[in-house]
Amino acid sequence: MELPPVFEEVCRRNGWLWCGDHCEIKLEDGRRQKVYIEPFEYGTEKMVRIVSVVGNVDRIRGERLLSALRINYGLPHGALAIRGDDLVLTDTFLLRDADPDEVESAIRFIAETADYYEQSIYGIDEH
Repeated sequence: MELPPVFEEVCRRNGWLWCGDHCEIKLEDGRRQKVYIEPFEYGTEKMVRIVSVVGNVDRIRGERLLSALRINYGLPHGALAIRGDDLVLTDTFLLRDADPDEVESAIRFIAETADYYEQSIYGIDEH
């Protein structure tokens, strides 16, 4: 499924590097974060999943993973999740509702929040 042009437009408008299936966002203090845009279908609905990697789950102990579940409760939207071997921050929404303001807000929130947890948990800027 092809992504609508709104994703590339939002990236260009904000000075974020668009790479076809993800964007690279420059954050404060010279940090950066990649945010992946994954279209998918759920039943008859076309949707998009926005994902940013926080870090590898093998590098953290079980108590921290349990803490991640507790953090989920306080997030205004999106969720911490495990995808493969990675702890990620993710959010989903309907493509038919993908207006520029919603797309920008979702990408910005996922990037900034994933970077915050990457720095807090791992102390690095890898993703």
